[in-house]
Amino acid sequence: MIELITNIPHPIHLVDSLCNPLLFATLSKDFPLVFITNFTLKRLLLSPLLQAARSLGFSVEILTIPEGEQAKTEETFLSLHKQLTRLSIPRQATLIGVGGGVILDIVGFVAATHCRGMPFIAIPTTLVAMIDASIGGKNGINLDHIKNRIGSFYLPQDVWICPNVLASLPNQEWIQGIAESIKHAYIADTSILPILQNPTTLTSSEQLSLFIKRNCLCKADIVQKDMKDYGIRQILNFGHTLGHALEMLFAGRISHGFAISVGMVLETKISLALGIARNSNMLHLLTQDLLRYQLPISLNDLYTRASIPFHSCDAILAALIYDKKRQNTSLPPFVMIEDIGIAASCNGRFCQPISKHLLTQILEEELHAVHGH
Repeated sequence: MIELITNIPHPIHLVDSLCNPLLFATLSKDFPLVFITNFTLKRLLLSPLLQAARSLGFSVEILTIPEGEQAKTEETFLSLHKQLTRLSIPRQATLIGVGGGVILDIVGFVAATHCRGMPFIAIPTTLVAMIDASIGGKNGINLDHIKNRIGSFYLPQDVWICPNVLASLPNQEWIQGIAESIKHAYIADTSILPILQNPTTLTSSEQLSLFIKRNCLCKADIVQKDMKDYGIRQILNFGHTLGHALEMLFAGRISHGFAISVGMVLETKISLALGIARNSNMLHLLTQDLLRYQLPISLNDLYTRASIPFHSCDAILAALIYDKKRQNTSLPPFVMIEDIGIAASCNGRFCQPISKHLLTQILEEELHAVHGH
């Protein structure tokens, strides 16, 4: 089975097997397929894929990179460029990234820049990658723990999503994807919530496929309206403004999903404090949706899980300086939520400036709770 989920802004296919010969039908056998993954996924997933490609007459190369967010560096990026050069890979070859968000971010950026652009196929292997990282062409690497400081917009030629590969996904990785899905539901698509609010339904392959498709369509619809992230695409940053700052401060000790979970809670508090949120029950509902999957809902949760000393309010404010949305102010603008499924817009802008005083007040209340524990 190969089902086209959408063609805009690029093709995304749902498949029941990554070895289906029809997936490879549009690729030229005149040029190699270069599979890029990490050591664990190479061992778990790659053999049947390589066998399928070789049996169809493709020559293949395999490049591996280290695992985790700490691999998202200029060293990994340049190492891949050097390996492609040493192997004399022509620009018409197709790079195939097999992995989660980290791998797809790096491979997408290499594809965008090697020989000024090479075809790139994304094979996402985590829920985050399937419903978020593989869609929309954003790629990049971190610089000194600053998230995605160097990167580009470069669309994949195709995305092959096989829900079956999630069977081996650790629960901690699974709930990272749930955090991104909750974000989609709260900014744009409430139809995702009934599935999220009944976790047992996701054990059904039919419901899981529907869940993945709804999330893909939600993100693809937003992205295709604003490819370069100057308008409505910014609503996808809900929870990420504070979330990325926290990720940077925790320097790898908390996951992306955990950081944005707490980011969404804090940013919802901002929407409520400014009177932008019309639904006074929204914060309660959001925390219930996060807690259903054991996602953190407070700074105290993060510090407890990371087992590190808490940061000062000033340290968190300072980390926001590196946010890409920031203009000539000390703080970046924030995505506000008007109601569940509706991100607020004001004069065509989807991010609103907030005062340092208000943010300090919200952070101090959170940090006071940490002290209290």
